[in-house]
Amino acid sequence: MRRIMLVFTMIALVMTMVAVSALSGTAQGDHDDQYDDESDGWYDDWLEGHTKADPPDEEDSPPVPEPDPEPVCLPDWLQDWYIWEDPRGAEDWWYFYWYKWCYDPTEEEWFEVWDDWEWWGPA
Repeated sequence: MRRIMLVFTMIALVMTMVAVSALSGTAQGDHDDQYDDESDGWYDDWLEGHTKADPPDEEDSPPVPEPDPEPVCLPDWLQDWYIWEDPRGAEDWWYFYWYKWCYDPTEEEWFEVWDDWEWWGPA
């Protein structure tokens, strides 16, 4: 009995897939024809207003881009201090990050450049 039900289920599934495929193919055929009729000549109309520029002559020099000015940094490295709190409450420690200030002339703003960090000692 199970095999018969399985066979009927498979036949129904295959017939459904074939029917959906046939309907899908028919719908696509009608859909493509509709857009072909509406879009005749649109590319030619568009192409008339968009012509390609002539290439530069040998005498023409390429434009020279202005270089972006490099950020300027202060020479001294500074330290930003923190305390690490021991979760057991036994002993807290100092640590710090190295950083220095830099100025970006294009953005006209100061920013920090961070480097490494180090442990110092018990707090």
